[in-house]
Amino acid sequence: MGADNLSRTISPDDPAHRPLRSFADGAAALVISHDADHGHRILAAAGQTHPAYIDAYASTMGKLRRQLPDALKDSLRQTYVSSWASITRTLLRHLPGTTALRLYANQGDQIAFAPLVEALKPLAVDIVQTTHGHAGGADPWIGLARIPPPDGGAAVLLSSGIGFHFHGVLLGAL
Repeated sequence: MGADNLSRTISPDDPAHRPLRSFADGAAALVISHDADHGHRILAAAGQTHPAYIDAYASTMGKLRRQLPDALKDSLRQTYVSSWASITRTLLRHLPGTTALRLYANQGDQIAFAPLVEALKPLAVDIVQTTHGHAGGADPWIGLARIPPPDGGAAVLLSSGIGFHFHGVLLGAL
């Protein structure tokens, strides 16, 4: 289950946040079930927090405002890539010998995906992203419901949140 309160994190004064105004607050839930013969199950979860960017976010009259300077955007993207790669490697210890993986990610910044795939080599990685990319922790679950992992394949659901906390969930086939 994932929930987001996007309206509290955008600034009405920042032109870069204009597209975010189209997205409402919301939540998503997905029930994973399987029978004894086939299906996927949650095998492990991992997360890490990098508070280095917290000063770029401030509270004004009780509302959290995103104020990430352009100079920090590349650094934050690198933090996404290194955090998600580290989390994915940690999770894959539960599935030794895995050579192919489907990733479901919540990142709207698609520039981060090519370096992530590169960081996970020699693993063959297929990334599924929702078309909007701004539902936070719910995005990977939306992608999973839209494009399920192949039978017998492994999947990692990656998400992030302001703070900055990065999280992954490993799904494996029975």
